[in-house]
Amino acid sequence: MYKRQSAALAWCNGRSVARGFYERHGFEVRGEEFVIEGVGPHFVFTIKLPAAEGADAAGDVGGGP
Repeated sequence: MYKRQSAALAWCNGRSVARGFYERHGFEVRGEEFVIEGVGPHFVFTIKLPAAEGADAAGDVGGGP
């Protein structure tokens, strides 16, 4: 059987001034603000990803050899 690899969560470092943008698009802040030297203040943002279409809870989409 073919096993699709998938993730339930995506994350990124985003500039603090862009927090509203990320939140409007479904991201949530995780943790405290931190500074990247030479770039400025950031947050870690996460977003839940939808399950793969046609996959069961284990990510198995069937088919394959």
